[in-house]
Amino acid sequence: MASVTKSHVAAARRRRAEAIERVLAAVESMLEDGERFTELPVGRIAAESGIPRSTFYQYFPNKSQLLIHVAALASETFFSAPLSWFNDPESPSRGVVGVEQAIGTMLREYRSHWTVMRALDELSSYDPEIAEFWIGRINEYISMMGGIVDGWQKAGAIGSQVDPYGATTGLVWMVERTISQHVLRPTGDAAVSDEQLVTSLSRIIWLAYYDDQPRNRRDST
Repeated sequence: MASVTKSHVAAARRRRAEAIERVLAAVESMLEDGERFTELPVGRIAAESGIPRSTFYQYFPNKSQLLIHVAALASETFFSAPLSWFNDPESPSRGVVGVEQAIGTMLREYRSHWTVMRALDELSSYDPEIAEFWIGRINEYISMMGGIVDGWQKAGAIGSQVDPYGATTGLVWMVERTISQHVLRPTGDAAVSDEQLVTSLSRIIWLAYYDDQPRNRRDST
């Protein structure tokens, strides 16, 4: 009996995951056609996704929850890329190049889902539920990454001058906001290229954790 129940639960989870993926594809397609998320009727989203309206509401009680689920799926690689760099014990030996790979992936992922991210950015300014989701998601990763950096410090891999959680908090928000502004609100003639942005952000991150010049200067005095 237990195995049958588990099988039903697993099947339900698969159906939900597949439905969310279809909704993501449908929403992104409609947004890419120039429509705004707030103006998309639920019935049309359900129809474009191939999901009955009644089933749609079982998965997404309201449009805020819809955007949260879609944004969570769209941003999965955006967050997993830097976490992979933090978790990889070989990252320090690869130098700033490893950081560039992670930041480059983040930027490409943000661009590939820019319509969803634009809706998320706009609605989070006045929808508390969406703002809480996005801030909470970022803080969750800050906590994980900060813990890893704390481990580096305890192992002597980085200097004592680094504040593991303070530095990580500032860097994560810097990257998220910079990529968001770069993709959604380019600054015309003053805009930098994707390559320039990746290089600059990566160098800042690398130096924030691994620059030992302050210790070298103290040693030389």
